[in-house]
Amino acid sequence: MKVTIVAADGRTLPLDGSEGVYLGRGWEGLVAPTAQVETDPAVGRQGGRLRRVRVEPRDVDIPVLVAAKSRTELRDRLRKLTGFTDPRRGDARLRVEHDDGETADLVGRVAEVVASGGDGNATHQPAELVWRAPDPYWRGDEAIREYKVSAPDFFGDDGFPLRLAGATIIATVSEDNVGDADAWPYWLLRGPGVPRIENETTGHVIEFDDLTLDDGEELVIDTEPGVKTVELDGESIYDHLTLGSTLFALQPGVNVLNVDLDDGTDDSLVRLRYRPRRIAP
Repeated sequence: MKVTIVAADGRTLPLDGSEGVYLGRGWEGLVAPTAQVETDPAVGRQGGRLRRVRVEPRDVDIPVLVAAKSRTELRDRLRKLTGFTDPRRGDARLRVEHDDGETADLVGRVAEVVASGGDGNATHQPAELVWRAPDPYWRGDEAIREYKVSAPDFFGDDGFPLRLAGATIIATVSEDNVGDADAWPYWLLRGPGVPRIENETTGHVIEFDDLTLDDGEELVIDTEPGVKTVELDGESIYDHLTLGSTLFALQPGVNVLNVDLDDGTDDSLVRLRYRPRRIAP
């Protein structure tokens, strides 16, 4: 397993010793976040009743060893580590890459860097990074799906892209969110066509009042909490959503999706992207 810190500006710091920072043993908080299970006393019987389950933000304690060939080099590497993990620079990612190539990212910031005094060797410094993730779920490899118009109907061996015959994109597909929590999709719809997306499993829909995409126009819908944007060629059209629309998530498990782009042509395209969210990396 390879562990890397990806800074907010995209720089990477592998914890494999290649830059003088080694990952230690004794991680805490890696496998699962803390959950608050709240109960109320039961009326007329023993025990209680469940009121709420809330998963708390996650802290991961990461032991590291900073090593160098000289005291001066050690000082420079410690400065680099603390500067690289400065929480004021924005959200970073703690990335775990497994031996089979699968990756998982935990978005957060280093809340604390604790030096533990060293072992008397002026060229080695043990430390502990406290990684704080407001969203406590790891994000897996990105899933990408495409829907186009073409004839005849067929499904590729990899299911991508899905091509449908006719003068419209009207697909009913089962999307399996393999994560442990809701995943927030990023949609791109390229005209021409009249867009509509429905999650039959949850009953949520994204549709618009009097919106037709012209040839080449691109509608981008980002459902990520804290983002929630709807843009047509870079301009917000959030106010064009119908009152019943919801920028919905994909729930864990199978989601039955109706993906419609009425009056589409061979140039029309619908693309879905999302990253499953998991409890453990």
